[in-house]
Amino acid sequence: MIPTYHETSSALTAKQRVQNAISCLQLIEQKKFAPEHLASVALNEIFLAAACADLTAAAPEASIVASRMLRECCPIVDASTSNRISSERLYLFIGTATGLLTLTQDPFRADRLAYTGIIAAELAALHHRRCLNERGNPLLRDSRMRRAWAAPRAPGFDQ
Repeated sequence: MIPTYHETSSALTAKQRVQNAISCLQLIEQKKFAPEHLASVALNEIFLAAACADLTAAAPEASIVASRMLRECCPIVDASTSNRISSERLYLFIGTATGLLTLTQDPFRADRLAYTGIIAAELAALHHRRCLNERGNPLLRDSRMRRAWAAPRAPGFDQ
């Protein structure tokens, strides 16, 4: 009885994660936030959902919608990366995520999970680096200034 509850719980969690991915992908289409960040979150949700359940069984309708939306958002995400991630790599890795949503009995499932995790992480890192650069890296700059002022000075430096 406990394993049945666990399976049901995993399927419900997977379905909710696919719905979360769809919500993120809708925001990309509406241009509400940084596309690379939203894609990163959506891909991570798909990764976590696929890690605990077969998405074609747990959330068949939502998986089809998410797969279609992933394909449609590729050009927007590609443009937002400013060639920091090659188009070929982005499309290939996002394509692996669509496989997690639509394929059953896939001999490359473990690879698809890994590629999905990699592209989610790369998009997240790109977004966060961009945010820091846009702000001028104030924390890093402050830390460097404090170290510079705290460093010992040569005799006669202050004169």
